[in-house]
Amino acid sequence: MKAGLLLDQAVQLGAQPGRVRYLIEVCDPSEDGQYAYQVNGVIVSDFYTPNFLDPVKSAGVRYSFTESMDGPRIVMPNGYISWYDPKAKTWMQLRNFADSESSNVPHLVDLGKNAMFQKHAASKNIRSAVDRVTKVPSFTQDLHGSVKTRMTSSSAFNRQSEESCANELRAVIQGLMPAAKSKK
Repeated sequence: MKAGLLLDQAVQLGAQPGRVRYLIEVCDPSEDGQYAYQVNGVIVSDFYTPNFLDPVKSAGVRYSFTESMDGPRIVMPNGYISWYDPKAKTWMQLRNFADSESSNVPHLVDLGKNAMFQKHAASKNIRSAVDRVTKVPSFTQDLHGSVKTRMTSSSAFNRQSEESCANELRAVIQGLMPAAKSKK
């Protein structure tokens, strides 16, 4: 966790400004497919840099790897961020997507009121509890450009490979069937 000022988006939604402790999950604020990129043909999520938690915006500073964020402590569309509020003594989250909690985008969620979060936080760890109760939109729905082309062709190739393997396995099983019947 890292202490810092509460993000402006949360304050604009009614949260009390002040210092909070952020759960460090570097991909979550910008994890949407539209910010993805490729490394050696593997699609990866954008992630924030150490400057993401800076108190103020500075010229020439990179806040995320793909530079999708133009300032500190910004949650991009379909992203989220979690923090512990020491004054309220609860875990909070800003979600920049509609979900079962709210159709408003963005919206705040008091994770401390969620029974599943409480159960997992007590028996596992906070990161596991957050991941358990946060259902983000599909990463692939907003892929674009060459990343989307690569993902689409890769998925088609994988389906063909799976079908080919399944057909080979069926042939092997079919070949064993008469042998199994003759043994009876």
